[in-house]
Amino acid sequence: MLKFKVMGKLRYLSHRETMSVFERALIRGGLDLYFTQGFNPRPKISLPLPRSVGLACSDDMLCAELVAGVDSVESIKRKIQEHLPDGIEITNVRLMAGRVRPQALKAAYGFRFACADASLKKKVEEVKSKIASGEELLVTRTGGKHKMARQIDVRPYIDSVDHDGQELCVWCNITGGGTVRLEELVEILQIDKPMLAQPITRKEVVYSV
Repeated sequence: MLKFKVMGKLRYLSHRETMSVFERALIRGGLDLYFTQGFNPRPKISLPLPRSVGLACSDDMLCAELVAGVDSVESIKRKIQEHLPDGIEITNVRLMAGRVRPQALKAAYGFRFACADASLKKKVEEVKSKIASGEELLVTRTGGKHKMARQIDVRPYIDSVDHDGQELCVWCNITGGGTVRLEELVEILQIDKPMLAQPITRKEVVYSV
């Protein structure tokens, strides 16, 4: 299990592309991996919390099944990092016995602004008031080609909203029933993206492991 950052232009990689980058890095690093069965065997890896295209992250997780006792933590980290492109950095490696399937429980999203915005502060206070009172926070969610758009209440998925003048941090709950989408947070808080001083970042994730 490893933690990693995705910054810069590589935040535009899709979930599938991110998986492919790590798959190649693990194979080229010569790690002793377990592979799937069938005509096209692939390393047994997973990303427990898919990342939206364009979203930077500081605390993402990848799980890979390795043959036990072959490499040390530092050796694994070095072997993988050598084959990752600039913009993806491994921050921690942890070896765990058995098959581990962590679940994301909460995630914090950071929005840093170039300057303080009084209207945003007012909107943040309105959202915090609705969360405290249990009032609905309705958004229109669209599905695939054959799914009708529908209104849903995302208030249960928003745990807290804090604004210190130039940075906004939103903690979101992740449940079996889903979570709030990044574009829905932007809509609810009426964030004007050109005012951001840096890309939106998923700063921290709480996992079940």
